This record gives sequence, structure tokens and C-alpha cells, in this order.
Amino acid sequence: MLVENLDRLSRESALNAQSLLTQIVLAGITIVTLSDRRTYSIDELRRDPMDLIYALINFIRANEESELKSFRGKASWSAKRAIAESEPITSSCPSWLSLNTNDKTFSIIPARVNVVRDIFFTFSKRHIKYQNSVNS
Repeated sequence: MLVENLDRLSRESALNAQSLLTQIVLAGITIVTLSDRRTYSIDELRRDPMDLIYALINFIRANEESELKSFRGKASWSAKRAIAESEPITSSCPSWLSLNTNDKTFSIIPARVNVVRDIFFTFSKRHIKYQNSVNS
């Protein structure tokens, strides 16, 4: 199995990642990392068990990195949600709305709203017809 780096196997806790590595190797699968050209196989790990320590250190680092990114991402979304309570955080919106950049509010575009209403009205009429035919 070729992997760019061991951290591609798992970003879980080091214990879980080490267990996964062990299960893969004990299943007879050889893992080769492209970044450092290390080989993890039953024979290689019997020959040099220190590679398990190296792998464990990589798993610890990968998990810490993943946890830190997760924390930062959650903090970023919390900040965006706080801002969104008072103003839009993006100009992206449904095509029947437009963003007023002056007061940072959304406005309805009447012609497009009518199209959306027509779509819903048409669907509801067809849905009612279908329901009536099913119930008959």
C-alpha cells in the first residue's frame, strides 16, 4: 500500500492509528510511505522495531495537527455566526435576493420572487392532484 505519509492512514488518536497500522501489517500488507520512503511490513518491523516508535510519533503529530485545525475551524465558524446575527457574512444568496451593500441587508427581487412563487404553486397543484389520485 502506497501512502504519501503515515498521517494519511488516520488522524485519530495515536493509539487507534497505531492499532490500524498493526492490523494492516499483520494482515500481510506492506505499507510504503512516499515522503520518507519507509517500509512497514512484518519483516521490516521485526528487523527494526524502532520504526514503530517513529510511526507512533507521526501519529501523535498528525492527531495534534488535526485537533488544532478542528479547534481553529470551530472558532472561525463561531465568530462568523456571531457576525451573521447582525449582518450578512457573504454576498451569496438565492437568486431572488440581492445584497444591499450600503446597509448590508438583503432585498427581494420582485420578478424573481414571482417565478419562485409560480414554481411552488405549480408544484403544490400537481402534488394535490397526485395525492387525490393516490387516495382515490
